[in-house]
Amino acid sequence: MPARRTEITELGNELIRLVKVLSALKQQAPRLHPGLDAAAYPIMFALADGPLRVSEIAGRVHSDVSTVSRQSATMMQAGVVSRESDPSDGRAVRLSLTDVGIDLLARLKSVRAELFSAALADWTADEVRACHHHLARLSDDLATWFAESRGHPGHDRPVLVSAPGRPDLLTEAATTMEERA
Repeated sequence: MPARRTEITELGNELIRLVKVLSALKQQAPRLHPGLDAAAYPIMFALADGPLRVSEIAGRVHSDVSTVSRQSATMMQAGVVSRESDPSDGRAVRLSLTDVGIDLLARLKSVRAELFSAALADWTADEVRACHHHLARLSDDLATWFAESRGHPGHDRPVLVSAPGRPDLLTEAATTMEERA
């Protein structure tokens, strides 16, 4: 049975609260590298599996190419990423983590694991697995919905944007999706 509007609204409210808590944690996180701020971290995670073009990184981190390009320039200056020619297209370049970047990413993963281990100390392994399963499904479904609704003129799905005084847009979007199901 599909979720009702009430459950969707409550989920949206909790997601907004979660985003705010994560944002507060991000602001208070220790700087692991003097030349980088936390905005660079998603790019590092995207590059963990190997070199990528800026456009591929932008797609993975749900950002625009100009933002990723600007952030990656800072990361190159900090010695965290390097550029290399794309072997499949000599005109294009790919970014990859340097040894400094690989070490920094390992430290970041360790700090993140310590933080979540402490915060979730009272959770059972089954609770952690269930939460992971549901968050992964939610992330996948939202990413798929967003990708399918983007760039379609006249589509009747709301696009997720932030707007002053409108913290309920994600809830509205999820409710609209539920009503159409």
